Amino acid sequence: MLLPDVSYNGWVLCRNQGMIEDATMQVIFEIYRVPG
Repeated sequence: MLLPDVSYNGWVLCRNQGMIEDATMQVIFEIYRVPG
């Protein structure tokens, strides 16, 4: 019963990390777009 939980939690963590990276890139794009 442990393996499915670990796999699911790892998948959620990876997915959240990806979402955080996407949000960070969006913020960077907005910052660079303002002066230009």
